[in-house]
Amino acid sequence: MARHNAIADKELDQQMQTVGDGAFMEDKVALEEIEKIIARDHRPNFREKILKSDAGGIRVLRLIARLADEEQEKVEEKDLIGVG
Repeated sequence: MARHNAIADKELDQQMQTVGDGAFMEDKVALEEIEKIIARDHRPNFREKILKSDAGGIRVLRLIARLADEEQEKVEEKDLIGVG
């Protein structure tokens, strides 16, 4: 982030860096989840169009997909170590 005031303020530099890093990591997590969804979708020509009114439902679907993935990973881990 750029600024034209308090240029020498190292504490402000760190605060701005922390805010920027946090925003980037939120985007990174969201983009990784989108990539997982795309990887599971076997419709090569389909592109999801998200309307503002769909946002809540899409968030729920993504949450369910993430929880299902986490549950599947736990099942696979148990299978690998022989826990039943």
